[in-house]
Amino acid sequence: MFCPNCGQQVNGKFCTNCGTRLDLADQVADAIQDVPQVEEQISDLPPEAPVVGAASEEPIYNNIPETPVYQQPVEQPVYQPPVEQPMYQQQVYHAPEQPVYQAPASTYQQPEQPKKKSKAGKIVLIVLLAVFVPILILGVIVAVLIGKALKSVNTPDTYLTPDEPAIVEDQPTIPTPPVATVPEPTQQDNPVPADHVNIADYTGYLFVYVDNAVYQDDGTIAIDITLENYTNYGIDNIREMIVKLYDQNDEYITRGGFYFFEDYTPGHIIEAGDTITMHLVFNDDSAATDIPQGLDLTGCDTNFELMCDMYDENDKFIGTHYETVLFGVSVPAECGALINYDFENRNYWFYDTGNDDYGGELFRINTYENYGEWDDSETYIGSGLGYEFTVSYPTDVQYGSDPALKEEYENLQQYVPEIVESITLF
Repeated sequence: MFCPNCGQQVNGKFCTNCGTRLDLADQVADAIQDVPQVEEQISDLPPEAPVVGAASEEPIYNNIPETPVYQQPVEQPVYQPPVEQPMYQQQVYHAPEQPVYQAPASTYQQPEQPKKKSKAGKIVLIVLLAVFVPILILGVIVAVLIGKALKSVNTPDTYLTPDEPAIVEDQPTIPTPPVATVPEPTQQDNPVPADHVNIADYTGYLFVYVDNAVYQDDGTIAIDITLENYTNYGIDNIREMIVKLYDQNDEYITRGGFYFFEDYTPGHIIEAGDTITMHLVFNDDSAATDIPQGLDLTGCDTNFELMCDMYDENDKFIGTHYETVLFGVSVPAECGALINYDFENRNYWFYDTGNDDYGGELFRINTYENYGEWDDSETYIGSGLGYEFTVSYPTDVQYGSDPALKEEYENLQQYVPEIVESITLF
């Protein structure tokens, strides 16, 4: 048969020239077309000779070759495209293995290196620090806040406002004396004596509590108090003592001023750690306000202010101590009675008494309820009893035109640094 696509004579299912598949129908049609050709071939054959002894004279065509039956050609294999040959791969040259040189064994042994610490141990240590350090810091913060809260309870007030009750029930803690910077004093004609005692070396505070309080027949109130000396020096000649009296509920009762020049003389030095009892009467002469009647005086308490003289371990006079309800401060003996103080609204200023008419202020202790309320010109010295304290100095002339007054003021000014250093906040 012939390929219907390219005309190539083909025996099989696929054309050997173009690869076209030949259908069975095409093969049958080609076979049918071959039948007439076979018949023509038969008709061209010569007639057969008659058979001897045949019964019929008619020619017998039994010997005519039988028309061959079309046999379906054997199925030819499907054309398979040639298998792709593997590409040429370059062969890698492998050099023959060379013998490895073995160095002779050495007898030297490298010292053993310390073992590295376990990373797990470091991780555990970091975790412990991360847990306990914040807890420790938090504990310190809580302790500080609780301390401030306790200090703010029963905060004492100035004696100029007796209607506001305030009391210190427990003994205050002695803080480290603050150090403040002061202006450089002018060169003095009278330098500090060689045997001068630095008053800032003597620290501490005094503490007073009420032993008994009763009404007397005339309506006055008499109290017995005990004064304890919690300083490192002796005291004597207690004077200008101002006492506030409170009931057991810390409600203000009255206050009084007591001057012992005529009625009271201790007669001995109250050494460091000693105590002394005093009998005080609130009457028309001592009390600054009317004395209320009919109150329960059981469990009364007090706070106070006073002045007293200071003595060293050899009973030598070394200065004057001022005890207020908020702080204590000392003045050297060389200043004598030339330095005094006054106060208003919890602010205390110390001045030269000889220049009182011209101001005479040497320095001032300022009290604030909140931290940071002061001016930049003030020096912060610490906190106590719920207040913040600063020190300030005058910026203008505080002495008269008389040269003697100027000399006196400048002589006192050179002691200001150690006076400020002696301040003890309660």
